[in-house]
Amino acid sequence: MGNKNILVKGAYGQPNFGDDILMLILNNFLKTNRYDFKVLIPIRAEYIELLISRENIQYDNKGLLTTDFLILGGGTQFYSFPKTKLNSRLKLLRTFLKSP
Repeated sequence: MGNKNILVKGAYGQPNFGDDILMLILNNFLKTNRYDFKVLIPIRAEYIELLISRENIQYDNKGLLTTDFLILGGGTQFYSFPKTKLNSRLKLLRTFLKSP
């Protein structure tokens, strides 16, 4: 099925467990079904290269507008958490649990 160029875009490498799981699921599905695809990684993260093949990783937006299909794989790309100090992570977690 390798006749369509597919780009998967997400907040991968940031690290966000939920988005990274979506990345793995999409990677496995597209690879199993023999699609030509790239996973766009906005931030270079070594652990990503341990999870999926380097041949399917893209670190820049090159070709973003010329792809046949764009899959938005994860919600964190639409929302970013404010930068916090290490000692305030519990406060952030408590706030998030109260109002997810």
